[in-house]
Amino acid sequence: MKIRIGTRGSKLALWQANHVKSMLERMAGAVETEIVIIKTSGDAVQDVSLTRMGGKGLFVKEIESALLSKDIDMAVHSMKDMPAQIPDGLSIAATPPAEEPWDAIVFRKGTALSDLKSGSVIGTTSLRRIVQLKRISPGLRFEMLRGNIDTRVRKLEAGQYDAIVIAYAGMNRLGIRPACVERLGIIPAAGQGIIAVEAHGDNVALRPFLEGLNDGPTFCRAAAERGFVTRLGADCQIPAGAHAVLVGDTVEITGFVADTQGGAFYQDRVTGPKKGAYETGVRLAERLLGAGASGIVGLRS
Repeated sequence: MKIRIGTRGSKLALWQANHVKSMLERMAGAVETEIVIIKTSGDAVQDVSLTRMGGKGLFVKEIESALLSKDIDMAVHSMKDMPAQIPDGLSIAATPPAEEPWDAIVFRKGTALSDLKSGSVIGTTSLRRIVQLKRISPGLRFEMLRGNIDTRVRKLEAGQYDAIVIAYAGMNRLGIRPACVERLGIIPAAGQGIIAVEAHGDNVALRPFLEGLNDGPTFCRAAAERGFVTRLGADCQIPAGAHAVLVGDTVEITGFVADTQGGAFYQDRVTGPKKGAYETGVRLAERLLGAGASGIVGLRS
Protein backbone atom coordinates (compact mmCIF):
# COMPACT_ATOMS: atom_id res chain seq x y z
CA MET A 1 0.00 0.00 0.00
CA LYS A 2 1.22 3.49 -0.85
CA ILE A 3 0.30 6.47 1.31
CA ARG A 4 0.78 9.97 -0.13
CA ILE A 5 1.28 12.60 2.58
CA GLY A 6 0.47 16.21 1.68
CA THR A 7 2.28 19.05 3.42
CA ARG A 8 3.56 22.59 3.10
CA GLY A 9 7.21 22.94 2.16
CA SER A 10 8.59 24.83 5.17
CA LYS A 11 11.26 23.18 7.32
CA LEU A 12 8.85 22.74 10.20
CA ALA A 13 6.07 21.37 7.98
CA LEU A 14 8.48 18.89 6.41
CA TRP A 15 9.74 17.83 9.85
CA GLN A 16 6.16 17.11 10.87
CA ALA A 17 5.36 15.24 7.66
CA ASN A 18 8.51 13.15 7.92
CA HIS A 19 7.72 12.43 11.57
CA VAL A 20 4.34 11.02 10.51
CA LYS A 21 6.02 9.18 7.63
CA SER A 22 8.43 7.51 10.07
CA MET A 23 5.59 6.53 12.39
CA LEU A 24 3.73 4.92 9.48
CA GLU A 25 6.79 3.00 8.32
CA ARG A 26 7.49 1.71 11.84
CA MET A 27 3.88 0.65 12.09
CA ALA A 28 3.95 -1.43 8.93
CA GLY A 29 7.29 -2.10 7.28
CA ALA A 30 5.70 -2.97 3.95
CA VAL A 31 3.91 0.35 3.56
CA GLU A 32 5.28 2.77 0.95
CA THR A 33 5.05 6.49 1.74
CA GLU A 34 5.56 9.62 -0.32
CA ILE A 35 5.79 13.26 0.78
CA VAL A 36 3.87 15.58 -1.55
CA ILE A 37 4.76 19.27 -1.11
CA ILE A 38 1.92 21.69 -1.83
CA LYS A 39 2.40 25.46 -1.91
CA THR A 40 -0.33 27.32 -0.05
CA SER A 41 -1.63 30.88 -0.26
CA GLY A 42 -0.16 31.58 3.17
CA ASP A 43 3.31 30.63 1.91
CA ALA A 44 3.05 32.77 -1.21
CA VAL A 45 2.83 36.13 0.58
CA GLN A 46 5.23 36.88 3.44
CA ASP A 47 4.95 40.66 3.85
CA VAL A 48 1.30 40.89 4.93
CA SER A 49 -0.16 39.81 8.26
CA LEU A 50 -2.45 36.77 8.28
CA THR A 51 -5.23 38.89 9.76
CA ARG A 52 -5.20 41.18 6.70
CA MET A 53 -4.90 38.21 4.30
CA GLY A 54 -8.03 36.58 5.69
CA GLY A 55 -7.01 34.08 8.35
CA LYS A 56 -4.91 31.02 9.02
CA GLY A 57 -6.98 28.79 6.70
CA LEU A 58 -4.64 30.13 3.99
CA PHE A 59 -2.09 27.53 5.12
CA VAL A 60 -4.38 24.55 4.52
CA LYS A 61 -6.82 25.40 1.70
CA GLU A 62 -4.78 24.07 -1.22
CA ILE A 63 -3.75 20.96 0.73
CA GLU A 64 -7.39 20.21 1.55
CA SER A 65 -8.26 20.63 -2.14
CA ALA A 66 -5.67 17.97 -2.99
CA LEU A 67 -7.15 15.72 -0.31
CA LEU A 68 -10.69 16.18 -1.62
CA SER A 69 -9.57 15.38 -5.16
CA LYS A 70 -7.66 12.36 -3.79
CA ASP A 71 -4.32 13.50 -5.16
CA ILE A 72 -3.03 12.76 -1.65
CA ASP A 73 -4.20 10.26 0.97
CA MET A 74 -3.61 12.28 4.13
CA ALA A 75 -2.51 15.78 5.04
CA VAL A 76 -0.21 16.83 7.86
CA HIS A 77 -0.74 20.28 9.36
CA SER A 78 0.13 22.27 12.45
CA MET A 79 -3.12 22.08 14.39
CA LYS A 80 -3.03 25.78 15.19
CA ASP A 81 -3.17 26.50 11.43
CA MET A 82 -6.47 24.64 11.09
CA PRO A 83 -9.52 26.90 10.64
CA ALA A 84 -12.58 26.34 12.82
CA GLN A 85 -14.50 24.83 9.89
CA ILE A 86 -13.08 22.16 7.56
CA PRO A 87 -14.64 20.89 4.32
CA ASP A 88 -17.39 18.27 4.33
CA GLY A 89 -15.97 14.79 3.85
CA LEU A 90 -12.71 15.58 5.64
CA SER A 91 -11.85 15.17 9.31
CA ILE A 92 -8.97 15.54 11.70
CA ALA A 93 -8.43 11.81 12.00
CA ALA A 94 -5.31 11.58 14.19
CA THR A 95 -3.04 13.59 16.46
CA PRO A 96 0.37 12.10 17.29
CA PRO A 97 1.81 12.90 20.77
CA ALA A 98 2.01 16.67 21.23
CA GLU A 99 4.99 18.90 21.90
CA GLU A 100 4.96 21.58 24.64
CA PRO A 101 2.31 24.21 23.75
CA TRP A 102 4.00 27.31 25.14
CA ASP A 103 5.25 30.46 23.47
CA ALA A 104 8.85 31.54 23.90
CA ILE A 105 10.42 34.98 23.70
CA VAL A 106 13.90 35.06 22.17
CA PHE A 107 16.12 38.05 22.96
CA ARG A 108 18.85 39.63 20.86
CA LYS A 109 20.86 40.25 24.01
CA GLY A 110 20.73 38.30 27.25
CA THR A 111 17.84 39.59 29.31
CA ALA A 112 14.36 38.71 30.53
CA LEU A 113 10.93 40.00 29.56
CA SER A 114 10.76 41.95 32.81
CA ASP A 115 14.05 43.69 31.93
CA LEU A 116 13.00 44.99 28.51
CA LYS A 117 12.84 48.76 28.43
CA SER A 118 9.77 50.71 27.37
CA GLY A 119 9.85 51.10 23.61
CA SER A 120 11.64 47.79 22.98
CA VAL A 121 10.59 46.33 19.63
CA ILE A 122 9.07 42.85 19.67
CA GLY A 123 8.63 40.90 16.45
CA THR A 124 5.30 39.10 16.18
CA THR A 125 2.21 39.33 14.01
CA SER A 126 0.00 37.42 16.45
CA LEU A 127 -2.78 39.51 17.99
CA ARG A 128 -3.11 36.83 20.67
CA ARG A 129 0.50 37.33 21.74
CA ILE A 130 0.40 41.11 21.46
CA VAL A 131 -2.62 41.75 23.70
CA GLN A 132 -1.33 39.39 26.40
CA LEU A 133 2.17 40.85 26.38
CA LYS A 134 0.77 44.38 26.54
CA ARG A 135 -0.96 43.40 29.78
CA ILE A 136 2.41 42.32 31.19
CA SER A 137 4.50 45.18 29.80
CA PRO A 138 2.44 48.06 28.32
CA GLY A 139 5.47 49.97 27.00
CA LEU A 140 6.55 47.37 24.45
CA ARG A 141 6.30 48.06 20.70
CA PHE A 142 5.26 45.38 18.23
CA GLU A 143 6.23 45.01 14.58
CA MET A 144 5.19 42.43 11.98
CA LEU A 145 7.26 39.26 11.81
CA ARG A 146 6.54 36.43 9.37
CA GLY A 147 8.59 33.70 7.72
CA ASN A 148 9.95 30.38 8.93
CA ILE A 149 11.70 30.07 12.29
CA ASP A 150 15.22 30.33 10.83
CA THR A 151 14.26 33.54 9.01
CA ARG A 152 12.75 35.03 12.16
CA VAL A 153 15.84 34.28 14.22
CA ARG A 154 18.11 35.77 11.52
CA LYS A 155 16.06 38.99 11.53
CA LEU A 156 16.46 39.17 15.29
CA GLU A 157 20.22 38.63 15.10
CA ALA A 158 20.44 41.32 12.38
CA GLY A 159 19.06 43.83 14.88
CA GLN A 160 15.60 44.36 13.40
CA TYR A 161 14.00 43.54 16.77
CA ASP A 162 14.96 43.51 20.42
CA ALA A 163 13.11 40.21 20.84
CA ILE A 164 10.81 37.91 18.90
CA VAL A 165 8.02 35.57 20.02
CA ILE A 166 7.75 32.10 18.52
CA ALA A 167 6.27 28.75 19.50
CA TYR A 168 8.51 26.57 21.63
CA ALA A 169 7.32 23.48 19.75
CA GLY A 170 8.72 24.65 16.43
CA MET A 171 12.10 25.53 17.91
CA ASN A 172 12.37 22.21 19.70
CA ARG A 173 11.36 20.12 16.68
CA LEU A 174 13.95 21.83 14.49
CA GLY A 175 16.67 21.69 17.14
CA ILE A 176 16.97 25.48 17.38
CA ARG A 177 18.50 26.46 20.74
CA PRO A 178 18.80 30.26 21.08
CA ALA A 179 21.18 31.43 23.80
CA CYS A 180 18.73 33.94 25.27
CA VAL A 181 15.21 32.57 25.53
CA GLU A 182 12.42 32.63 28.11
CA ARG A 183 9.27 30.54 28.22
CA LEU A 184 6.14 32.67 28.41
CA GLY A 185 3.18 31.88 30.61
CA ILE A 186 0.63 33.46 28.27
CA ILE A 187 -2.27 31.37 26.94
CA PRO A 188 -1.18 29.64 23.72
CA ALA A 189 -3.05 29.34 20.45
CA ALA A 190 -5.59 26.53 20.32
CA GLY A 191 -3.78 23.48 19.01
CA GLN A 192 -0.28 24.88 19.49
CA GLY A 193 2.30 22.07 19.58
CA ILE A 194 -0.13 19.53 18.07
CA ILE A 195 0.24 17.86 14.67
CA ALA A 196 -3.08 17.36 12.87
CA VAL A 197 -3.44 14.46 10.43
CA GLU A 198 -6.39 15.16 8.14
CA ALA A 199 -7.99 12.49 5.98
CA HIS A 200 -10.99 11.74 3.79
CA GLY A 201 -13.78 9.97 5.67
CA ASP A 202 -14.36 7.31 3.02
CA ASN A 203 -10.76 6.01 2.92
CA VAL A 204 -11.43 2.78 4.81
CA ALA A 205 -8.02 1.25 4.06
CA LEU A 206 -6.31 4.14 5.85
CA ARG A 207 -8.19 3.80 9.13
CA PRO A 208 -5.88 1.27 10.86
CA PHE A 209 -2.91 3.52 10.08
CA LEU A 210 -4.70 6.59 11.42
CA GLU A 211 -5.56 4.73 14.62
CA GLY A 212 -1.89 3.86 15.01
CA LEU A 213 -0.86 7.50 14.59
CA ASN A 214 -3.32 8.81 17.15
CA ASP A 215 -2.47 9.69 20.75
CA GLY A 216 -5.60 9.71 22.92
CA PRO A 217 -4.65 12.45 25.43
CA THR A 218 -3.48 14.74 22.61
CA PHE A 219 -6.70 14.12 20.65
CA CYS A 220 -8.72 14.98 23.78
CA ARG A 221 -6.81 18.23 24.29
CA ALA A 222 -7.23 19.12 20.61
CA ALA A 223 -10.97 18.42 20.76
CA ALA A 224 -11.49 20.75 23.72
CA GLU A 225 -9.47 23.57 22.17
CA ARG A 226 -11.19 23.21 18.79
CA GLY A 227 -14.58 23.20 20.49
CA PHE A 228 -13.62 26.55 21.98
CA VAL A 229 -12.50 28.24 18.74
CA THR A 230 -15.28 26.68 16.67
CA ARG A 231 -17.97 28.07 18.98
CA LEU A 232 -16.30 31.47 18.88
CA GLY A 233 -15.92 31.34 15.10
CA ALA A 234 -12.44 32.72 15.74
CA ASP A 235 -9.48 32.03 13.47
CA CYS A 236 -6.90 34.80 13.77
CA GLN A 237 -9.14 37.80 13.15
CA ILE A 238 -9.46 38.46 16.90
CA PRO A 239 -7.12 37.80 19.83
CA ALA A 240 -8.08 34.46 21.40
CA GLY A 241 -6.31 31.47 22.86
CA ALA A 242 -7.02 28.24 24.69
CA HIS A 243 -5.12 25.49 26.46
CA ALA A 244 -6.57 22.23 27.74
CA VAL A 245 -5.01 19.66 30.06
CA LEU A 246 -6.16 16.13 30.82
CA VAL A 247 -6.19 15.06 34.46
CA GLY A 248 -7.42 11.49 34.81
CA ASP A 249 -10.89 11.37 33.28
CA THR A 250 -11.33 15.15 33.44
CA VAL A 251 -10.37 17.82 30.91
CA GLU A 252 -9.67 21.35 32.11
CA ILE A 253 -9.52 24.19 29.60
CA THR A 254 -8.48 27.82 30.04
CA GLY A 255 -9.23 30.38 27.35
CA PHE A 256 -9.52 34.07 26.61
CA VAL A 257 -10.98 36.49 24.09
CA ALA A 258 -10.00 40.15 23.76
CA ASP A 259 -10.50 43.09 21.46
CA THR A 260 -7.59 44.00 19.21
CA GLN A 261 -6.32 46.65 21.63
CA GLY A 262 -6.64 44.45 24.70
CA GLY A 263 -8.97 46.93 26.40
CA ALA A 264 -11.71 44.32 26.75
CA PHE A 265 -10.28 41.04 27.97
CA TYR A 266 -12.35 37.99 28.98
CA GLN A 267 -10.72 34.91 30.50
CA ASP A 268 -12.11 31.86 32.28
CA ARG A 269 -11.56 28.16 32.98
CA VAL A 270 -13.97 25.21 32.94
CA THR A 271 -13.71 21.45 33.49
CA GLY A 272 -15.66 18.52 32.13
CA PRO A 273 -15.48 14.79 31.40
CA LYS A 274 -12.83 13.51 29.04
CA LYS A 275 -15.43 11.94 26.77
CA GLY A 276 -17.08 15.34 26.33
CA ALA A 277 -13.89 17.33 25.66
CA TYR A 278 -15.25 19.13 22.60
CA GLU A 279 -18.42 20.15 24.46
CA THR A 280 -16.32 21.40 27.38
CA GLY A 281 -14.47 23.72 25.00
CA VAL A 282 -17.80 24.92 23.60
CA ARG A 283 -19.03 25.58 27.14
CA LEU A 284 -15.98 27.73 27.91
CA ALA A 285 -16.60 29.78 24.75
CA GLU A 286 -20.24 30.25 25.66
CA ARG A 287 -19.28 31.42 29.14
CA LEU A 288 -16.98 34.08 27.68
CA LEU A 289 -19.57 35.11 25.12
CA GLY A 290 -22.12 35.48 27.88
CA ALA A 291 -19.68 37.58 29.90
CA GLY A 292 -19.44 40.14 27.09
CA ALA A 293 -17.11 38.68 24.46
CA SER A 294 -20.05 38.35 22.05
CA GLY A 295 -19.61 42.05 21.33
CA ILE A 296 -16.07 41.33 20.13
CA VAL A 297 -16.66 38.29 17.96
CA GLY A 298 -20.06 39.41 16.68
CA LEU A 299 -21.90 36.29 17.82
CA ARG A 300 -24.87 35.82 20.08
CA SER A 301 -24.08 34.39 23.51
